[in-house]
Amino acid sequence: MNFKLIANTLGGIAILALVFIYGVDSDYTEEEKPAEPNIESPTWYLVNADTKSFDETGRLETQTKSSLLEHFEQKDISLVQNPDITNFNNDGSEWYITANNGKVFPGANDIEFTHDAKVRKNTPALLIESEYFFARTDASYLTTSKPVKITTPESITTAIGMKAYLNDEKVKLLDNVKTTYVQ
Repeated sequence: MNFKLIANTLGGIAILALVFIYGVDSDYTEEEKPAEPNIESPTWYLVNADTKSFDETGRLETQTKSSLLEHFEQKDISLVQNPDITNFNNDGSEWYITANNGKVFPGANDIEFTHDAKVRKNTPALLIESEYFFARTDASYLTTSKPVKITTPESITTAIGMKAYLNDEKVKLLDNVKTTYVQ
């Protein structure tokens, strides 16, 4: 008789028995089972959020919109779907930041924008696109190590990595910079 075959067969039967015994809970039906606590559940959420922040003189500084904002108290982070932020500068210009997803870190000063992230300014016309941006809101600072594309009426510039200081209107491209001028 082949002892290896017997051992494998008995092992398989034992595993099936354990799965059957521990996998079937006869005390509850599926509908009656108590819900397991989910530590990853949001503490609170907002649907179609639209918030505004003002400076000490009452001037509108930022307007933030999103289709869904979920806050997780355990980690003190917020996940944002379709963030749409408008930053109103002292000189009257406006910066717009949009993405498919966002993540707000503790203190609400650091924000990640992911998936089709865009930064736009109308005067002068400027569009910055990437799959990822990290923003430090108190310094109006934006950075990425991912590929970036900057479009103006006069040119299209691509690069790998960027640091942008929005209030100063300065952009530093980090690597592999290519510019094409359009007529």
